[in-house]
Amino acid sequence: MLSKFQINDMNVFESLIYLMVLCTTINGSSNEDEQDEFLATKEWQVIKEGQKVPKGLHYRINFETGVKEAKLLDDEDEQSRKERKNELLEIPNDEENHALLDTEIIKQAIKKIKDDDVKKAEKNTEKFRSFEELKKDFGDLNMIPKMDVEILIDLMRQHKDELAKDKIDAPAVVRILEDFDFLAHQIDNGVEFIKQDGLQEVIYKNINSTINEVKEATLNLFGSLLQNNPKVQISALESGAVTILLRTLSTEKSSQVQTKAFHALSCLLRRFPLAQLRFVKNGGLAVISKLFENSSLKLQVKLVTLMNDLIIENMQAARYKQNSALKQYEAVDLQSKLLNEQNWCENLNQLLIRLFSADPEDHDLLEKCIIAMHTTSEECSSVYNTNLLIQMMQRYKALEENEKAENESSDGYFNSLHNLILEILNVKHVKTEL
Repeated sequence: MLSKFQINDMNVFESLIYLMVLCTTINGSSNEDEQDEFLATKEWQVIKEGQKVPKGLHYRINFETGVKEAKLLDDEDEQSRKERKNELLEIPNDEENHALLDTEIIKQAIKKIKDDDVKKAEKNTEKFRSFEELKKDFGDLNMIPKMDVEILIDLMRQHKDELAKDKIDAPAVVRILEDFDFLAHQIDNGVEFIKQDGLQEVIYKNINSTINEVKEATLNLFGSLLQNNPKVQISALESGAVTILLRTLSTEKSSQVQTKAFHALSCLLRRFPLAQLRFVKNGGLAVISKLFENSSLKLQVKLVTLMNDLIIENMQAARYKQNSALKQYEAVDLQSKLLNEQNWCENLNQLLIRLFSADPEDHDLLEKCIIAMHTTSEECSSVYNTNLLIQMMQRYKALEENEKAENESSDGYFNSLHNLILEILNVKHVKTEL
């Protein structure tokens, strides 16, 4: 009655149980000729107790309820059904006596499954090696992790070898500098770099390179070393870093190199009043003012942001009466020198005009300039362009209202810019009345 039978979406154990239940059911129904034969369709139907079931159907059983169902095979040929990956078991049919599956066939199937599992387990076991064998293999490969200090020493040696060549391999040097930079973000590694004489042998030698890519990578590394690392800052100050960076800013023609040099300088000056004092005494403010004449707008904004941050540092030191720091900041006297000697108010005013003319939608750059103008509004408001400030204030108010109308919420960004400008204008108005 049943020639071939496929079981889908069941594990082997469930399949065998299913076969035994099905065998019992079909054997029981074979002797009851009085029952109607099961009429299969393409939909699943319940097989009634003792009902004759034709061959070549799909079968399934619910193990909780015991309900058995069958339907016609899907539209696919016999060969494709044999090749399906989820075909688990094929049951032969005796054409002559219609003998059905018996317990002996089930036993043979279980034995075959067990034998296959044993063979697979033995095969997998052969792949594993003992811990001692693994230790020996890794030992032969010399796979011993290096400490950061060892890596730094190795990179120093590689760098020295590269610079000793008649013709420098720029990509190789840049790669070494990038590896240094990866380690330099760790404070301890930065200190170790200094101990290995990295400033003289790596930083200062490569800053004087004729290859821009090497200079950029070197200055990027220098900034990483200096950032939030007081010991490196002190060593750099003592080795003349302020003078070297100011010279690079003054003479360098590449805007990318200039930007990297300024980044390194800003990392050296922040929260380090002694370096700021050396910067002022070495003509740093004059260099900054000169960069306003021929550098890119983005670099000019960076210059303004740094000077503004340093002015705020001075204000905070005075506000919180940090005696030791306050004396150092008073010696720098940065704000007074900027305003009185470097025409700082006019520089800010001209920068705002250039930024707005170049791109009134670049709110990030405009915001940084407005913040710097706000910091010095008491001293500079009379110089600022009133018409432009009023125009920008009205524009930011409209942008804030549009944002609220469209999103029904606003982060207050444009409103904050509107208020900054309003405060600048109020200072200007008060000073005019006085």
